[in-house]
Amino acid sequence: MHPTLTRPRRTIAARFTEPPSRTQRPRIRYGKAEAAALLAISPRQLDRLRERGEIIARVDGGRVFFDHDELESYAKTRPVEAA
Repeated sequence: MHPTLTRPRRTIAARFTEPPSRTQRPRIRYGKAEAAALLAISPRQLDRLRERGEIIARVDGGRVFFDHDELESYAKTRPVEAA
């Protein structure tokens, strides 16, 4: 990819704190795969966090969901690595 076309990488916490665009509203909850992608971890790692009680999930109709606020709160507790 051309150097001028690359986007700067955002920290995990920035994915939650940056204001949404005018056409995009923040979602209230996310499925497991979406939540894991937002946190830049695997779905299995997300399961482990849930099993240890480090992140809270909700179950609705047999499906597991993660609230936006819960994901944001967890992301803010993680250390930021220097680039």
